[in-house]
Amino acid sequence: MDELLLYLENSIAQFTDTPYQHLRTLICNAWNILNKYYTLVNLSLAYFASIALHPEMKMEYFLSEWSSRPDWIQMAQKSVENYWLNDWKIQEQSTSFSEVRPDKNEPEWKRRK
Repeated sequence: MDELLLYLENSIAQFTDTPYQHLRTLICNAWNILNKYYTLVNLSLAYFASIALHPEMKMEYFLSEWSSRPDWIQMAQKSVENYWLNDWKIQEQSTSFSEVRPDKNEPEWKRRK
């Protein structure tokens, strides 16, 4: 989505001083709609967690892409930390691998894992 927004922003600049103002209006409308959904996605914990846990992106993505929005960076970081502390860390402590027993009805290839 970041690349689409950037492409639309560049297109808006391209059609600023041309006789094709109707194209600029259409591009602005597309940008507004995409930005609306971009904002909704950014409010999603799944979005924050998937990027923060991505091996190549991590929190560096937020720092580089949202450098002009430190409040968004802080919100993303707090959301991921709270998710880890309140949901995943509890599961890690309550379930150990010794408690997991293979199901006798599982196929042979699955039991060998």
